[in-house]
Amino acid sequence: MAGVVAAHPPVPRLPRSAGAPGAARRLPQLMPVALVIAATVLCIGTRDLFNPELSVWTYVWIGLGLMLFRGWWERWGVHGRTTAVPGFALHSLACLVLCALNPLYGFYAFVGYFDAVRVFRWPVLWLGVVAVAMSTGLSQAGGWRGAWGAPWLYLLLIVINVGLSGTMTLVEHRREEAVTRREETVHQLEVALRENAALQTQLVTQARESGILEERARLSREIHDTVAQGLLGVITQLEAVDIDDPAARARIDRAGQAARESLAEARRAVVALASPHLDGADLPTALHGLVRRWSESSGVAATLVVEGAPSRSPHDAELVRIAQEALSNVARHSAARRTTLTLTFTTDEVRLDVRDDGQGFLISGADAPAVGPPDGASTAGCRTVGHGIAGMRARLERCNGTLTLESAPGRGCVVSAAVPR
Repeated sequence: MAGVVAAHPPVPRLPRSAGAPGAARRLPQLMPVALVIAATVLCIGTRDLFNPELSVWTYVWIGLGLMLFRGWWERWGVHGRTTAVPGFALHSLACLVLCALNPLYGFYAFVGYFDAVRVFRWPVLWLGVVAVAMSTGLSQAGGWRGAWGAPWLYLLLIVINVGLSGTMTLVEHRREEAVTRREETVHQLEVALRENAALQTQLVTQARESGILEERARLSREIHDTVAQGLLGVITQLEAVDIDDPAARARIDRAGQAARESLAEARRAVVALASPHLDGADLPTALHGLVRRWSESSGVAATLVVEGAPSRSPHDAELVRIAQEALSNVARHSAARRTTLTLTFTTDEVRLDVRDDGQGFLISGADAPAVGPPDGASTAGCRTVGHGIAGMRARLERCNGTLTLESAPGRGCVVSAAVPR
């Protein structure tokens, strides 16, 4: 397959919203302190108007107590499961008492709405809003004297405060829900983009492998239709030559023998390059056909033994290719007279063992027993191992399989490939 591009654009990172869910619930810490100071100064300045019985130092100590409470509340109280609700209730009661003593404390009592949003969730949040509205309404009514003199006005102010603050809080609640949904959507989009990038990489890999297999199949057909058929024609023509000269006959026989050997190599190449796709057949059936065709082309007796209950696995085609590579090595290097393939199905893996009775080779200590000798290595009296071992190893690594070689000079070789089920 031509024109396959392996690279793909990086996954874009979607921007996060400026405010995470619950950002509006974080009250700036300096705001309550500023309101405490402002309320304290106003109460001291108007103490003769509202409550002359309270001294200046009383207002100062009240202000210091409120600031100490805000420090504890912001650091520990509002974040604790056992302190948030009791702390809010005591603070609301304290604000109600302070507004009764001096209505100007209503400037500070307003922060209770923010505290309610941070402590409660709907629908319990309405109770917190009502508790704060009692303090702010009392402040707007003029303290306890005004509420006592016009209780209907105090109740009306509570209703108005609950309506206004509740409406604003409800709008903020809806906005936070929208922000939360948007954040979840952004997260889902990022996950989808990562999955799409992984899928694109997988598709590119599959396309590349498909292109390689198609090219191998094309080469197999080309060799079969051109080189193999041409050699077969040469052999036929040489066999038809009738000549009495012994020297010429010897040359013709040698040429015929060379052509037959080249034809056998071409047929082995055709088998090795053939596509490993199973074409609907199960793995044992595909291997039976491969063993039969290879035995006919190589002249080496070969049998397939199946152990366990056959079942399909994602790596059946890889095992077919491993069998092709191993049999190709046997035909080219081992000088074997017999080869046995054993296909074993277990609960965890599928294992293919290719055993021959050829001349074997020496496995170096650095490579034994996992991978065998280095590709291209050669020792005296032993066969040379080509690039087939590296190809099988790389193929098995891609599917988390393992390759094991067992061999010794004069004792044949066993190639074992195992893939997970």
